[in-house]
Amino acid sequence: MNSNIIKLGKEYLLKSYQFLQDSILNLEHSRFDTSINRAYYSVFHAMCACLCIIQISDFKKHSFVIAKFREAYIKTEKFDKVLSAIIDYLSKYRNECDYNVAFRADHDAAVKGVDLAKHFYDMISSYINNIKVE
Repeated sequence: MNSNIIKLGKEYLLKSYQFLQDSILNLEHSRFDTSINRAYYSVFHAMCACLCIIQISDFKKHSFVIAKFREAYIKTEKFDKVLSAIIDYLSKYRNECDYNVAFRADHDAAVKGVDLAKHFYDMISSYINNIKVE
């Protein structure tokens, strides 16, 4: 694998980690909507990291990133289907938190969001950090 591709993937992975940390901090301060938003973006950037590895770099549409990640990594069984369920959970809650003014996430939903984002990050981080550079 080309070292520049790996480097770009690791930059997205770092962004994913930073969003995960933001999610945890917001949870600790009872900012549940924002915690879920940041958990979702941690997962989004982890997906982008994986897509960089296979030289896909159009990340403007979230639906495109999700579809390409599922196609390249879930359907091929490189990752367990549980990652697809994590994407669904966080995407649904992030949309509610961001776009439904009457919706308020609760503590349990935010804790679950952090836990799921952490699991997702750990799986992607392990995968990317074990790729061999040519």
